Amino acid sequence: MGMTRAERLKLSSAKGSFLNNLTVVGVLLFVCNACALFYLSDFESRGVRLASSLVLVLYYIFLLPKYSRLLILILVSFIIRDCAALVYETPLGVYSYFSFGLIAYLILTFKQFSNLKQYRFEYPSVLSIVLFAIASFFILYNLETAVEPYFENTSTPFFFYVLGTSVIIVLFMAVYYYYRLGSLRALIFCFSVFAFMLSDVLSNFAYYADLFYLFLFVRFFYLAGLILLINYGVSHELREKEYEYNKEA
Repeated sequence: MGMTRAERLKLSSAKGSFLNNLTVVGVLLFVCNACALFYLSDFESRGVRLASSLVLVLYYIFLLPKYSRLLILILVSFIIRDCAALVYETPLGVYSYFSFGLIAYLILTFKQFSNLKQYRFEYPSVLSIVLFAIASFFILYNLETAVEPYFENTSTPFFFYVLGTSVIIVLFMAVYYYYRLGSLRALIFCFSVFAFMLSDVLSNFAYYADLFYLFLFVRFFYLAGLILLINYGVSHELREKEYEYNKEA
């Protein structure tokens, strides 16, 4: 049996309150991260970022009755990557940081592909996004060229390209998802992916080119990406509208 109208309104109200509180929590966490960047050591500051990720994930798990297990895997992958960042100066830290970032983006790709395969593909739009992907790879190459002189490990460029490629693939899926449906939920997912992309790009410039103030934007976009991703996972009503659109298409 489906939910009654009263039950739906109650659940919608609870989720609205959840998202409003989540935004407030996100703002407070960003303030904490900004203070940590200026007043704590690098290790302690990275610990605050890790703690922030844990707070958001625990908030999502314990304050929402229904949650996506696949989304939890993605969020846990980001948390493990934050753990690896604590020892980033070691070879294991570098390997783990890039590996779990890759795992998170691969799961995102799988999740989005599963959502998209039920919709009919429109080849003109795919061609446009392929051209966008080619342009993204060109940008990735130029970014790698800019920061390569600062790499301390010979394997770092390889990790950089692999992670960058996975980000571009997720971005491809996100843009096509929005292009195909044009829904608010698709837009939220798209912004989430863009936020993660900006966070990763800026973090490489901030770390390897020693541009300290960029870390403020890194933390902002990272927290924004997590909050938007959780928002995307919570928006079940918007997902139902997408299913209705699929039936009409």
